[in-house]
Amino acid sequence: MTIKIKYFASLREVAQKEEEVLSYEGLSALELFQDLHKKYHFPLTEEFIKVAINETYQDWNTPLKKGDTVAFIPPVAGG
Repeated sequence: MTIKIKYFASLREVAQKEEEVLSYEGLSALELFQDLHKKYHFPLTEEFIKVAINETYQDWNTPLKKGDTVAFIPPVAGG
């Protein structure tokens, strides 16, 4: 199944892309993030990041479905 992944702030900088579409089978949002964390070596763990699935904040254990859009949103400081 294909999943669209969006990256914001520091995660976008590390991944060097705003989004990508990947194929996965039977993952939760947490399992997806852990796999991407290994691939990109993100500076933050899931403890510090919010996950949104189809533009709604969700629990990390939410199972992903075909066509979902997943956004990983790290804390952002403003001034």
